[in-house]
Amino acid sequence: MSAVADKLRAARTLVERGWVQGDYSRGPCVCTLGALNAAFGDDPNTDTRSNKWFDAKKLLESVVETPFLDVWNDEPGRTQGEVLAAFDKAIELAEQSA
Repeated sequence: MSAVADKLRAARTLVERGWVQGDYSRGPCVCTLGALNAAFGDDPNTDTRSNKWFDAKKLLESVVETPFLDVWNDEPGRTQGEVLAAFDKAIELAEQSA
């Protein structure tokens, strides 16, 4: 298993427990980007991200076909199931590239 896939799995678990739109997190709920930040233990307001964080983010961006995960997450009609499916595909891609 790759480290990136492991972090994506951790982020997916957070989304599965509770997903939110319009904020990085609200109580136990997180958005796509908030889950990614939490899985890596990085504060979303800092510039101290690891290369693996960027790799995970780029995989998710390629799956949802946009570099704006927050905008994609917050689109009206977006569902938790769609977010989980995006994580599943990104995990699959991370495993293939390991």
